[in-house]
Amino acid sequence: MERLSIKELSNKLSISEATAKNWLRLGKISPQFSDDGKPFFSQKYVNDLLKKLHDKNNSILKSRRNKNCIKGKFFYKDYVSDTSVNIKTIEKLLETPDIIQEENFVKYLAADCAIQLIIQSKKLQTGICRNFLLNYLENNIDLGLYSPLVDFFIESKKNALSFIKKYPHLFDSRFVYEKNEDILGLLYISCSSMGKRKQCGMYYTPTKVVKTAIKNIFLQNKITPEDKFLDCCCGTGNFLLNLPDSVRPEQIYGNDIDTVSCHITKINLALKYDAADLETINANITNSDFLFSGRLHDFSYIIGNPPWGYCYTPEQKQNLSKLYKTAGKENVESFDLFIEKSLASLKKNGVLSFVLPESVLHVQSHKEIREIIKKENSIQYLHYLGNIFDGVNCPGIILQVVHTGEPLKTAGMVVDTGTKVYKMNSDREVDIKNFSFKMSNEEYELLKKLLKKENKKYLKNNAEFALGIVTGNNKEYLHSVKNETNEVIIKGCDIEPYKIKEGKGFIVCDRAKFQQCAPLEKYKTPEKLVYKFISSRPVFAYDNAGRLTLNSCNILIPHIKGMDIKYILAVLNSSVAGFIYRKNFNSVKVLKSHLENIPIPVCDEKAQKEITCLVDKIIAAKDIETYKNLYNTVDDKIRMLYGADSDEYRLILAVSG
Repeated sequence: MERLSIKELSNKLSISEATAKNWLRLGKISPQFSDDGKPFFSQKYVNDLLKKLHDKNNSILKSRRNKNCIKGKFFYKDYVSDTSVNIKTIEKLLETPDIIQEENFVKYLAADCAIQLIIQSKKLQTGICRNFLLNYLENNIDLGLYSPLVDFFIESKKNALSFIKKYPHLFDSRFVYEKNEDILGLLYISCSSMGKRKQCGMYYTPTKVVKTAIKNIFLQNKITPEDKFLDCCCGTGNFLLNLPDSVRPEQIYGNDIDTVSCHITKINLALKYDAADLETINANITNSDFLFSGRLHDFSYIIGNPPWGYCYTPEQKQNLSKLYKTAGKENVESFDLFIEKSLASLKKNGVLSFVLPESVLHVQSHKEIREIIKKENSIQYLHYLGNIFDGVNCPGIILQVVHTGEPLKTAGMVVDTGTKVYKMNSDREVDIKNFSFKMSNEEYELLKKLLKKENKKYLKNNAEFALGIVTGNNKEYLHSVKNETNEVIIKGCDIEPYKIKEGKGFIVCDRAKFQQCAPLEKYKTPEKLVYKFISSRPVFAYDNAGRLTLNSCNILIPHIKGMDIKYILAVLNSSVAGFIYRKNFNSVKVLKSHLENIPIPVCDEKAQKEITCLVDKIIAAKDIETYKNLYNTVDDKIRMLYGADSDEYRLILAVSG
């Protein structure tokens, strides 16, 4: 009997290995075999589990994350323009039941689609209006020089004919040629396993984002006939396809490790250009690994969307570490490698334009690539996109970098925040710890003033931090009713500025059973501050009841000499602190490193006592109007301690809310 490891099981189910291990720990899946303590599963068990997972009533699929993991096929209609007439055709095809799992179905379907698009784009007179692939295989359609493009998908004409005759209804679809629309790509990526795409870091870029990226390259740069464009991970060629017609095939290069994707890129370019260009297209689009290619200093423009979170093997990591600075760490991030390689592959003053996760600008693990960018490059254009991939909670950006060979300068840099666009009028101080550019010139000058305030202290080396409890299974450990053995536990949603809402969660504190738990004395300290972990600004409350906290609510115990804990509470809850946090860190996770770098004004004992008395009244306030008035009074006092005038305060309030 075939035995599957937990890794093989996760691949079959299109979930991450971490999710599979969590399901195993929680008893949601059960191994049939064990070898040296490692679990193994029977093929029949996995097949049965697949059927259960598609049952909407199955308990494993109650969370949105797990539902997204197991979808398998995924119709990514945002990949093309929302006006594309082919969307409904492909959507209907994807409703085809299990047969779409057949090994060669996607290739046969791509061949059928390619034949129709070639006939239409090249205006070939065939006299055929249906059963295109069948007629092509029976030699009733002559595509001339374009035949090899279709033949790639057909390994065996005999098998293809047999398949089509067995399932003729699958080849009734009519596809319409639309210039610069990657219809073949939409077919291929929608039929690909979502699990495979995630493992390879493949997140295909919506056409509207592609068009925005290409448009800004041409707006800010003068393109010449000698310029070479490379998409170093071209996928099915959407970026190359959307280059203006003025860019000729001999200027266009692309490569990808996925053979089918590369071939679809060739077809897309063949549809766009002439038969005379086929040889050039075939030569310039290659099935290769850019990271191990030797070509350097050759390209004027490198564009695209490199893989995010590609899973490298230990051997690959070892080989990459010999070539790239960004590979010299345990967790190697694929897009860091592609940025590093691409910058080394540009001519002087060449331009890199990549769609990337916003985390590249501020997360600690990407500090190395920020240092590389800062050393010899300048950012020409930065567009904050928000969440651009359906089903993926990861904000994206368009990062357009010029390889100047000189240290980074920001004067002239254009930033699009999604709500406003501005050009930086001066060279800003840039720290590789955090590329913080989401602020106008006015906001930047105010942030500099607030950070440079004299007579201030920091929480760094002056505070204890503790994380909330990670149970590993909230459903099992959290209760909604108080009893003799459990106690209150605070969640992030229970925290409001200054106040803790009446807790509706209770837990029996058994530290040995939890995945993560701080020392009990941290929770039981006589006075502590608790704060939301997930928030767009600091939100703190005061606790003197020794309450436990869940992992959505963390703990701060300040020890700044001469500063009352409630005064620090007021500062951290202030609009000024919110402004500093949003402009300096721009994160939805409130991290220890963020809080440690918010300056806390030193004030005299009288002023501090006045503020702490007001804080006591805020905590005790029963009605919302009293609460708001007291909050605003304290907030105004804090902004004056920071030295912000009334006009600056209006700007602070507009940002921090």
